Amino acid sequence: MSLSLQTVTSIILLDPKGNRIYAKFYDDRFQTQKEQKTFEKSIFEKTKTKGVDVILQDNLITVTKTLPEFRIFVSGKEDENEMILFSVLNTIYETLLLVFKAQFQLSILMENLDFIMLTIDEVVDRGIILELDSEIVVNRALIRGEEQLSESVIRK
Repeated sequence: MSLSLQTVTSIILLDPKGNRIYAKFYDDRFQTQKEQKTFEKSIFEKTKTKGVDVILQDNLITVTKTLPEFRIFVSGKEDENEMILFSVLNTIYETLLLVFKAQFQLSILMENLDFIMLTIDEVVDRGIILELDSEIVVNRALIRGEEQLSESVIRK
């Protein structure tokens, strides 16, 4: 019997124009910044059409959630279960929703990018999915980074 861990190959946040807000690549498929940016541009372009939330690009399954100020992309190998990738995506989204209370303005996200990185690290570490319960992720991330949250988020 072989043990297989559920994994992701990348988590990417892009602004509405397709510019990188944050990207974390967990394997060496895209070794250079140029290769990463090319992949980001291709998944951004393929998901521009309303209603497209899963694509196959460069032998990777990529799922996405589009919000007014940014898009979240989670990619995995083509044999990865897309429902698992959607679970990772939804955990990240729900965690951000719990913390930012639907204040998804780009300026607030940029002010709190370090906290968003902590959140993603609580969900996925080195590509291995660690946690899919957004309440637990929020609690862990807040313990590790409460002092890093901007005052505008804490007050609301």
